Amino acid sequence: MGLVAGASSPPLPRLSPRADVQGLRALAVAMVIFDHAAVPWLRGGFVGVDVFFVVSGFLISALLLHEVTATGRVRIGHFYARRARRILPAATVVLVATSVFAALELSTTKVVEIVQDVRWAAFFAANVHFARLGTDYFEQDRAVSPVQHFWSLAVEEQFYLVWPVLLLVVALVVAARGMLRVVTVLLCGTWLLSLIWSVVLTPRSPTASYFSSATRAWELATGALLALVGHLLPRMPRLVRHVLSALGLVGLVVAAVSYDSSTPFPGWRALLPVLGAAALLAAGAAGEVGAGRLLTLSPLRYVGDISYSLYLWHWPVLVLGAKYVGDSRSTMETVVMLSVVLALSVCSYHLVENPVRRFKALTAGERRRDRPARLGLEGRLEGGDVERALQEVLRIGAELVAGARRVRAEDDLLPSDPVSIVVVMIGNRDPPRQDRPSEDHLEASRSQSGRSARVRESRA
Repeated sequence: MGLVAGASSPPLPRLSPRADVQGLRALAVAMVIFDHAAVPWLRGGFVGVDVFFVVSGFLISALLLHEVTATGRVRIGHFYARRARRILPAATVVLVATSVFAALELSTTKVVEIVQDVRWAAFFAANVHFARLGTDYFEQDRAVSPVQHFWSLAVEEQFYLVWPVLLLVVALVVAARGMLRVVTVLLCGTWLLSLIWSVVLTPRSPTASYFSSATRAWELATGALLALVGHLLPRMPRLVRHVLSALGLVGLVVAAVSYDSSTPFPGWRALLPVLGAAALLAAGAAGEVGAGRLLTLSPLRYVGDISYSLYLWHWPVLVLGAKYVGDSRSTMETVVMLSVVLALSVCSYHLVENPVRRFKALTAGERRRDRPARLGLEGRLEGGDVERALQEVLRIGAELVAGARRVRAEDDLLPSDPVSIVVVMIGNRDPPRQDRPSEDHLEASRSQSGRSARVRESRA
């Protein structure tokens, strides 16, 4: 028997693949990358992360809501297994590659900092880590982390630790007839409280508000609410959909062009990109119309397919690439670095993401529809297995770093004891201090002065 609460009302429809959603992902990742690459006319490209939050909330919630209304249950283990296959493989490759590069090329101090950041990122707690660093993080005594952009992945995964469980609880304790009403109230309450907290906290503590899951939950809830009414959206008049499509695209462009590092964010200003993304998703519910047709172009759809890999690779390449090209990159140097990002992303998508996602040994459990997952206690890849997988990732990364140290044993940029790096990677204390002087190869990345520039660097 499954965890079934009964389902007397028609289930919400299963979400069909949408080309415009992939195009919206492409637009979001392009805004983020061009902003971080210092394209002068796109200083507000960091709002692409907010677009990702809305899209993610919409897609994931549509899957969960269909399941809970069709079966009265949420297969928690199945859900987390799919998330693990989707998120972990490419993220693992990026984190390990970043650690190895640091061990080979950077100073002792920098290696210690990076592996510590990698450890937090691997457990999807990077936003907590960087928020804890607080104002010191933006001071000149610590360079920008090459894995800082993992904060947004952490926000998403923290939201998804709560959302499916909450849906399951509602399905178990509320009659099927009133389940969607309760879910609607919960989402609306989350949306309102989170937005209010974001508006209140942003001027008082910009760093904490930027990285906080509590101030970003309303953005994911926006997508969830859209999924909740998704079956009603195709009924909108075509003229209304045209208007929504145009306003949504204009809203994203205005935010990306007019916002910059001095803009208090998120707060109420995040409403513009969030509602813009929601408008585009709503407009395309019954097919592409108006300005939304641009999002269905084949090149954009492919960029949307590889958007996750693009997001993972772009920041380490730009930050660590400063060792070779410095902070003031020429246009050609920027083009070269972005080409490297694209090449790595294509390889990551085709050689890592897709093969793991379609690996039969990992997907076999999904075909067993009659086996309900009870809070992660059943299924092929449950919470405990995911945790062990993450620990294995850290162990392998530590071994690779130690191996890199042995290869470069004559290089005095690394600690003399490889265990020092391993301790930082999997332990809870700093490595033994080294007496030799170190040279920070990322000094160029920290050369920008002024609070505005430093805040902009935080928006990875």
